[in-house]
Amino acid sequence: MVSFTACQHNGRYFEQAETLFQQGVEQRTNKQSEAAAESFSQALLAIEHCDRDQPEVQQLKGQIEDNLGFCYWKHELFNEALPLHKDAVELFRALNADTLLMTALRNCGRAESSLGDIEGAKTAYEEALSLSKALNDKTMENDILLELSRDVLLPQGDCVQVIELVTQARANGAEGDSPLTLGVAYYYLSQDNLAMVYLTEATKNEMAGVRMSAYQALCYLHQMQGDYAKALECHELFNENMIQADQVHRSEQVQRIKAEYDLQMQKNSLQAEQKLKSLYLYLILAALLVVLAVTLLLLRQKTLSAKLKAED
Repeated sequence: MVSFTACQHNGRYFEQAETLFQQGVEQRTNKQSEAAAESFSQALLAIEHCDRDQPEVQQLKGQIEDNLGFCYWKHELFNEALPLHKDAVELFRALNADTLLMTALRNCGRAESSLGDIEGAKTAYEEALSLSKALNDKTMENDILLELSRDVLLPQGDCVQVIELVTQARANGAEGDSPLTLGVAYYYLSQDNLAMVYLTEATKNEMAGVRMSAYQALCYLHQMQGDYAKALECHELFNENMIQADQVHRSEQVQRIKAEYDLQMQKNSLQAEQKLKSLYLYLILAALLVVLAVTLLLLRQKTLSAKLKAED
């Protein structure tokens, strides 16, 4: 009866976690990252009540953590994002869920890079790239090539390989922020004309952060060429897009969600500890009752034995 009730209890929480996860995925698709973070946080709280030894629970937990980590990363909570991605990687690796593992490793690489760990990012990206090739996932392969070039090779100064890999990915249909990566690579190689072409293309990107970086580089190029009017124009556009990017990435709402999740997890831990203490107290009392009963029984037998001897 207790086992059946526990199964019902776990099932209810699993369904709740699954519903909240799907809700978060939909919100993230619709670019409602703050609402998505709220849904993923609540899903993670629900999944903690389920049996962690069950593969479906482990997989769903990994998916929730990976998506919540992405929301944290998007809003520049890099230190909070990375542990979630790493835990997801371990869960998916244990389950041999290669497609999910590939995505989690890519997210790990992104978070590692944002924290300045270029070697850590390289390791994660290269494993993700290897999996994308094994799975014949061309879209993911191209995306990883772009991010590996931007987050690892460019900071390492390997601009020639950056151009080679990004050009390869673009030839296969990849877009993203590839014009910015190419523009910066050509800029570092002092090929200013090509840098101008790609940086100008990058200013048409839908992401304010990409436009901001493109205008910043263009400002320097125009300055070096003596076109100060154009440099001033790019500087103003850089400031404008920087404000937009800051509004997109920085979110007090997401930080509040993280704080509330941590508080609830602490509360759950305290409740579990209290339940454990109550169980220990119950077991101690039960043991004392057994000892008392045995003692009374022994006393009764002893009294009865003495009485029989007296009668004899």
